[in-house]
Amino acid sequence: MTAVEVVTPTDRYGVSGSGYGLVGKVHRAAGSSETIEQAVLPYLIASDAALVDGKVDGDPTEGALPRATRLPRGS
Repeated sequence: MTAVEVVTPTDRYGVSGSGYGLVGKVHRAAGSSETIEQAVLPYLIASDAALVDGKVDGDPTEGALPRATRLPRGS
């Protein structure tokens, strides 16, 4: 599972790359949050998934968000 777009009530981000590795970038498409971490914080708190050595420990869908927060930011 890979997040390719993160949409919240106030923000939208595009996410490139695939799998759970840290290859890819995050691009803010719209919104007011300075970082994707701020935009998805409520979802991360509610999730019990973690990335361990490039693999998800927990629900694969929930593992897509921690990966997105660790990617470098695009321009």
